[in-house]
Formats: sequence, C-alpha cells, structure tokens
Amino acid sequence: MQSGKNGTLAFDPNERPVEADRVAHAPSRTPIFLWLVVIGMMIFLLPLYLFAMATQEETENLERDLMSVRRLLTAVPTPRPEVQRFLTPLAQSQTQINQLNPVYPTLMAPHPDLPTIMATINNYNPAELSLTTLTLENNRITLNGRTVREQSVMAYVRTLEQSNLFTHVTLQSVQLAPTITPTLTLAPTPTTTWKSVGSTVSPPSPTRVPSATATRVALPLATSIPTATSTATPTTTPDLRDPYEPDDPQPRLIAVGETQQHNFYPAGDIDQVRFVVKADRYYQVLTLDLTLGVDTLITVTQDNVVIGTNDDYVRGTGNFASVVCFQSPQDGEAVVRIANKTSFYGPERTYRIKVSEVSHLNSPPCSSATPSAGQEFHLTFISAPVGGNKMDAQSFSVPVRDGATPMNHANEPALPTPMPIRFVIILGLKVAMR
Repeated sequence: MQSGKNGTLAFDPNERPVEADRVAHAPSRTPIFLWLVVIGMMIFLLPLYLFAMATQEETENLERDLMSVRRLLTAVPTPRPEVQRFLTPLAQSQTQINQLNPVYPTLMAPHPDLPTIMATINNYNPAELSLTTLTLENNRITLNGRTVREQSVMAYVRTLEQSNLFTHVTLQSVQLAPTITPTLTLAPTPTTTWKSVGSTVSPPSPTRVPSATATRVALPLATSIPTATSTATPTTTPDLRDPYEPDDPQPRLIAVGETQQHNFYPAGDIDQVRFVVKADRYYQVLTLDLTLGVDTLITVTQDNVVIGTNDDYVRGTGNFASVVCFQSPQDGEAVVRIANKTSFYGPERTYRIKVSEVSHLNSPPCSSATPSAGQEFHLTFISAPVGGNKMDAQSFSVPVRDGATPMNHANEPALPTPMPIRFVIILGLKVAMR
C-alpha cells in the first residue's frame, strides 16, 4: 500500500499484507513437540537398553561359567589310591545298612527276656523232676517232663508263677507214665478124645492109603464121633529188651575190656553197668555205634559220688556218643548210668558201651572231651511272632541241669529215683521293651 498524489492510499497488487507475511513466516510448534517427545522417549529407553545389554552380557557370562562347571563335573578325576581303599568298605557298609533298614523295626520291637526265662525254667530239683522237651511256638513255651510225685510239679508251677515272667502258667496235664510189662497169650490147641458107648474101643490107628485108590473106612457102631476139646497152652510174647535187662534197680556186671550192646526199651529205659576198678588206675567208659534217635548221656559214680559225666564228646559233628575218663581213687566198683536224652525208645534204639583201662586221662577220645556235671542247653529262636511282632534270630546258650544227670547233694540220692509221672506245662511269654 502506497500514498497517492492527492494524499490517498493506493494498494499495490504486488505488495503482501504485513500480518499475512508475519503469519507466513512464524515457526510451526508441532514438529518441536514431536521432537521433544522423541527425545524424551530416547532418554527413557536408553537406560532400559543399557540395562538389557548388561543383563544379556551377565547371562552369557553365567552360561559360560555353567558350562565350565558341567565340564568339571562330567570329568571327575580318578580318586587317589588312599581314597580308593576307603571307598570299598564304605560301599559295603552302605549295602549292609540298606539290608538292615527293613528289619530295624522288628529288631527294636518288644521281645521276651529269654536268658532270664531260661534261668527260671532251669530252677528245679533234678532229683524230683526232669524236663524232657521244651518247645517254643508263637508266644508260648510248652514243657514236657517227668516227676516222682505231683507235689513236685505243683511246687515247680508256683515257682514259675512267682517269677512274674509269664502271662500265664498252666499245668495242662499230669498222668502216670505207662509201663510195659510182658504178657502171656493163651493159644488154644485142639486135641481129640475118643469116647465109647457100652464098650471100650481103642481109637483107630492111622492107616496110610495109597493115593491111587479110594478106600472107605467104616467105624464100629458102638463108637461115637470124636469131639474136639481145647486146652490152654501158655505162650510168651518175645522180650525185645536187651539181654542185660532188668538193670535199672541193679547194675549188670561188665568186664574191663568188654563191649556190650544195649537198647533203650521200653519207654524211659535207663541202663546201668558196673565194673571192678583198682586204686590210682585210669579207666575209660565209651558209647559207640549209636543208632538213629539215640543220644547217650553217661554218668560214672563210685561209692555214690559222681566221678564224671559227659553228653557229646565231639560237639557240632552229629556224633552223640559219650565218653568219661577217670582215675579211680580207691579199689572197688564203678557204676555207669546210661540215659537217652531224646524221647525215642524202642528195640531198634541200640548202642554199644565199652569199658577199657587206659594209660592216662587224655586217651582219645577223652583228649577232646570235657566231662562235667553241668550241661549246656543251646536254643535258637528265629522269626517267631510274639505279641504281634516277629522275633529276630537269637541264640542263647544257657547252663541247664539235666534231669537225667545225678547230682551229689547231701540230702538227695546220688542216683535219681525213677520218675513215673508225666506232666505238661504251658507258659505264656511276656514281651519287654529293649
């Protein structure tokens, strides 16, 4: 816009307006805002980026370390020799521990006090009572024995009750032991008696008739038909005892150097022999050739004093023979008592006994024998359930007085009295915590 001549304003078409030009040249704010947003995002994301890069680098380092550790673990070096010496026993111990773990609860379960129980059962007078068998089944013990009178059994039962080791003590039966005596059997033997009617007629004599012809023999009418009558003829049952019986009340004589064969028959049979001895000389009494079911126990006495007794002179070999070697203190007679420790009796239960004079006490088999009046009773209990629990395998060797062994007491006989009464006692076992 320009001023005219006459003072008026004139518009120049080529001239732009000032406001429009100012607006046209004003900077735009939108790009600036966008740049500010981009810059702000870059400032915000840069730490994240740097953190991510650092984390990735740390992860790579950890993976490299892990791979190194894995390689070290997979490549374990061979142990040194001094270490290897301990590895084998350690592995064996661990195997044993693994085997014991299943039975450990059973081992720690309640069990009966078997040594104390056996000592209590052993508390009896062998001159009046003897135990023949002892059976352990589940949680009870069955005792079978013999006695001279019922009062001895009742006293023994009271002793067991007062021990407080059993849940119950029951005397199941008391009965007289059967004795076998020889009997006579009468066998009828027919005989013929001829009788006559009206006249005396002798019985006809037998006539041999040829087998090729048949002959009819007519009897006189005055004779009667022969009648048979029986007459009892005693016949004895064979005595199956050995030829030296009876030797229980009175021992039979045996010579030094002699061997005799005996048997244990009838039931409860005990054999006794005697022989002459000289002072200060050595003698040996030996059983041999025992049949199945025979387990001898011999006891030698002189003047009612026990000199020696022996059960098995070689234990653990299945040889149940017995031997006693002794030096005679004076001239006289020695008595040998032989008992069968098993419950088997019969004519076939045989053995031989030999008496010899020897040069010294250690003459074989006495060199390995250990005769003593006290015997040892060995029991083994294996997995017997007691009170709902199973018992572990246990073995006890308890000294037990054998009822068949004579004991030299001041008020008791040197040789035991025959025990005719049998009894059975049932004992209930108590369990005690370990």
